Amino acid sequence: YWNKYNDKCIIVKFNVKTKRRIRSSKPLNIDHGNDLAYNPNTRRLYAVDNYKFPYRITIIDPKTLTICGKVDVKMPETLEGVDPDYIPDIDRFVGITYDNSRHQYALRVSGYNDFIITDEAFTPLKYVTVSKDFELRRQTIDCDQDHVYVTLDKQGYYNLIAAYDWEGRYQYKIRIRLKSEIQSVCRIGNYHYATFYDN
Repeated sequence: YWNKYNDKCIIVKFNVKTKRRIRSSKPLNIDHGNDLAYNPNTRRLYAVDNYKFPYRITIIDPKTLTICGKVDVKMPETLEGVDPDYIPDIDRFVGITYDNSRHQYALRVSGYNDFIITDEAFTPLKYVTVSKDFELRRQTIDCDQDHVYVTLDKQGYYNLIAAYDWEGRYQYKIRIRLKSEIQSVCRIGNYHYATFYDN
């Protein structure tokens, strides 16, 4: 979670089955730390910083919950799927997810449901424009082999998880009747696990 007073984040690791906390990190310099992804090949967590360093990915050791590196995504002058004139307007990433079958990351673009597919070195490969947008507050991103999931909320009313295929074609949505603001989602087996913010 993010502490707006010192602009740092604490990562809380817990057991999904028992719902018990395993450990918490010390305050980390990962800015807003808007989303996390785990890569089983590198055995590392990857966080999008979001604000101060809009293209930065921070690498975190999941055992010690300490920072072990940083990567700045370099946006190319041309990218499949998007007009070159639009690329400078991509101001930051608000979500990150990794699919092990594809060996690719998807980075959610701020202000849109669209996402950028990168390789494992965070080289952008393709910009994906989704076929159906929702005029709701946009949050984070998750994926599996077949789908990319984006989280959205209508503040104080309800939340959505919208599913797309990897080409951006809309598949379905899950409406969550909670007034609290959805923050992130991850899929484990047949279930989505979501976190919420309530002030």
